[in-house]
Order: sequence, then structure tokens, then C-alpha cells
Amino acid sequence: MSVWEDIKNRLSVEDVISDYIPIKPKGVNFTCNCPFHNEKTPSLIISPEKQIWHCFGCGAGGNIFGFVELIENLSKQEVLQKLAAKANVKLEPLKRLPKKINPSNSSLPGDHQEQIDQDPNYSESSLSQGYDLLEWTSQLYHKLLLQTLQDPDHPVSQYCYKRGLTREIIIKFQLGLAPDSSIISQLLSGRDSQIQVAKDLSLIKD
Repeated sequence: MSVWEDIKNRLSVEDVISDYIPIKPKGVNFTCNCPFHNEKTPSLIISPEKQIWHCFGCGAGGNIFGFVELIENLSKQEVLQKLAAKANVKLEPLKRLPKKINPSNSSLPGDHQEQIDQDPNYSESSLSQGYDLLEWTSQLYHKLLLQTLQDPDHPVSQYCYKRGLTREIIIKFQLGLAPDSSIISQLLSGRDSQIQVAKDLSLIKD
């Protein structure tokens, strides 16, 4: 079990979110006002069963790591350290930092495949791999959304504009577009250890 999965098993998504905002039960789930955009009617749904959250107003969503990252504006390493402390999980030393993907000067998907091939930061440590994969995936999805917005008639672009998600807001909160998890499977094809970590982090469905 990876350290990411260990933390998720020890912390419930509703407990983590309720540390920041009031939540109310709604059937088998919980609901609350989304802290990432202005709204009068609660549109953020928390699923204890799936251990995820999703806002039907602005489209933000994810697991406990993504929520804390957004609401506190922390790096993924800082989020990991914060939630590990809350869950009483001891972290192994993380000596390597991920190489950034520049959304403005790369194309998909070949350049990201090449980065995984050449980036020495993808070590055998599950913690290091997990941190690298989350950072890489976050930037990949962010770039996909920015590329999609170049077509103002695309349904995703229309949805963002309708919800008041300007390009500035999308960049500020590093929002992304995850059309299908198969893109991660394809880019990690043949890298069994990284695929397993991606599954632990729910980046890939079994």
C-alpha cells in the first residue's frame, strides 16, 4: 500500500472537508456551499462511499488531497505533509522534486510521454512516484483545459463561461479537464510500478 492510499484509508473525506466548512447530511452523502465560487444554494456533494467530492456549480472536485490543495493554496508536497500529520502517517524522506510541465510550449501527448522517459525524478520510491504523478497529472489536465478553451464553441468552454470560470480563475486555481483516465493509462503504458501508484491515487480505474 502506498503512503497516499494509507492516508486516504485513515481520513474520511467528510471529516477533512468539515475542518474547513460546515457540511450537512443529504441521504448517504453530505452537501455544502462550495468555497471555490459564490453561490447561495449548496452544490458541492461529498461522497463518503467513494471518498471524493464534486461541485456541480463550478466543476471542481477530487479527493482529500485536491480539496486541501485548493482551499489552502498549498503545493502537493505541503498537502501530503499536512494530511500525513493529521493521519499519523510517517513519511519517508522525499529528496527529489518533480520537473514542471510548461503548458505554453508543449504538445500532447508525445511530449509528456518523452518527459516520463527522460525525467530522472521518477524513482522507485512509491512516495516519490506518487508526488511526481500527481504533479504531472495536475499539469497535464490543466493544460488540456487551457487548450480546450482556445475553441470558444467547445461545450467545455461554454460550460466554463456559463459558470463564470474565466481563464484567470482557471489558472489561479490550476483547474483542469480530465476527459478520460485512459490518457494516463496510455502515457504510462509498460510502466507497471507507476501504473500501480496511479491506481492507488485513483488516477486510473481498475
